[in-house]
Amino acid sequence: MSIENSINNIIRNIVRAYELIRKIIGKNVSDNILIMILKEIEHIAIHELCHGALYTIYPEINIIENKNHVLSECINEIFSRLLETYTSSKIGAYTHSFDEHLHELKHYTLLSKLNIRFK
Repeated sequence: MSIENSINNIIRNIVRAYELIRKIIGKNVSDNILIMILKEIEHIAIHELCHGALYTIYPEINIIENKNHVLSECINEIFSRLLETYTSSKIGAYTHSFDEHLHELKHYTLLSKLNIRFK
């Protein structure tokens, strides 16, 4: 299956899910909520593409992951978020602020005790 077909199938499933949910609740979801959801879907897709990019250019990350999961997680998340922020800003897509990234990264094991602040 081609990338284009995969993307089309995913988009079709998102639309089908929306239509089913709308039917179940008997109402349309407001445009503001839909826009917020679609931006988050875009954001997640870009973020996951960045994880894929890391594994593509540095497949040895699997070796690190097997030996030190926490270190691998840190490398993977920090790299992905930096590339995500750069990529999203270049194409005009939504991205988290550095404060939002920091808040999320603090939920990861090794980064949970960091006391980094952005001003």
